[in-house]
This record gives sequence, C-alpha cells and structure tokens, in this order.
Amino acid sequence: MDDDWWITVTARRFARWVHIEDHAYHAAENWFHLAPGGSRRLRLVFDGKADGDAAPAPSGEIYALNAERSLGYDG
Repeated sequence: MDDDWWITVTARRFARWVHIEDHAYHAAENWFHLAPGGSRRLRLVFDGKADGDAAPAPSGEIYALNAERSLGYDG
C-alpha cells in the first residue's frame, strides 16, 4: 500500500533551511534552501508500521530559519 503524500513548498522570498515537521510523516528531503519565486515538490513518507491500518492524513508545520513564523498544513 502506498501511504506517501506529496506537498509543494513555494517561497516569495529567499527561504533559508526549510524544514518540515509532521506528526506521522517525514519529508524525503529536508533542510534545503528555496530561491525567491522557487518551489519544491516533496514526498511525505509515512512513519507508521505496516500493520494494515490506514495512514492518517498529513498535518504539520513548515519552518524556514529566516521566516517570521511557521506555516501549518493539513491533508
């Protein structure tokens, strides 16, 4: 079963050390920079056990070292 989700992160200004935190997933890529106007599509990989239970929808925060605040998301 494919429990992966995808998220696209965009930036109006330079975003330094972008990091994604999620309660049930981890980003396949983390701690990267985004140029002004840039975007990156990231795979969110389910961290749970393969016991047959359905994976929950992703829900987390996107941080950048130079951002004033984090940005939340829900699947």
